[in-house]
Amino acid sequence: MIQSDTIHGIYGTEAAAPPKSQPMHLSMLPCDLKRHWGRCGITANFLATSTEIPSPAAASIISTVINEILENSVKYSAIDTKPIDVELSIRNNTVECEVKNWARLEDATIIDSYFKIIHDKDIEDLYFLQLEKTATDSNNASQIGLLGVMHDYPVTLGCRIQTTADPITPFQISVKAKIYLNEVTP
Repeated sequence: MIQSDTIHGIYGTEAAAPPKSQPMHLSMLPCDLKRHWGRCGITANFLATSTEIPSPAAASIISTVINEILENSVKYSAIDTKPIDVELSIRNNTVECEVKNWARLEDATIIDSYFKIIHDKDIEDLYFLQLEKTATDSNNASQIGLLGVMHDYPVTLGCRIQTTADPITPFQISVKAKIYLNEVTP
């Protein structure tokens, strides 16, 4: 059972430094992203290249991370007409991206279970286990995206699931990524 405010990973673990510049905010509808799935990548590229990112390598990593989080939020959005909100900010040598969407109990439960697993187990082991599972089970959703960014890049993830008063979408899911620029090779 999901508590009224469930937190996994990086939420609430440290005091946030003030952003270097104004955070970027975008709001979009899941139905627009589902209609043309490539819009997730286009949006991620826009965000990654519209900020003060020090190198093309860092922008590429940031774009990949945002794309995976955005695709995940689209996949687990309960209603296509409730917006997905994205915020991107740079704090010291860290890029933070937070994506929020609205979900039903079933989707919130899936996300809660997923984040429990990725924060309780070794990412290396989970990544290769999921690759094998995906290769042998054609009926299984890959679930490799977020594991892949945690495995391949200097990224930490967190998830916050909050209850709402809305009976149709009783949960708001926030997924935050921190990308450590000082660990990105130029």
